[in-house]
Amino acid sequence: MRTLCILTLAWLILVGAGFYFQWFQVSTTSSADSTRVNVTVNKEKIREDVNKVKDEAQELSRDMSRKIEHSPAASQQ
Repeated sequence: MRTLCILTLAWLILVGAGFYFQWFQVSTTSSADSTRVNVTVNKEKIREDVNKVKDEAQELSRDMSRKIEHSPAASQQ
């Protein structure tokens, strides 16, 4: 039961983030007899955002490595 709750929460966070970052869009088309709901996944936007996060993480890692190399504790060893 606990695993199901965690998976549901993770799914809700993913869907919420997807709408916030405009990875998903929902549109509707109505006629007299029916309503059509379309979900569009913007794969290019997802790729761009993933690459942006990777680049920022690499830059942060490089910055932290430089700080560690130049720290007083590192020079004492």
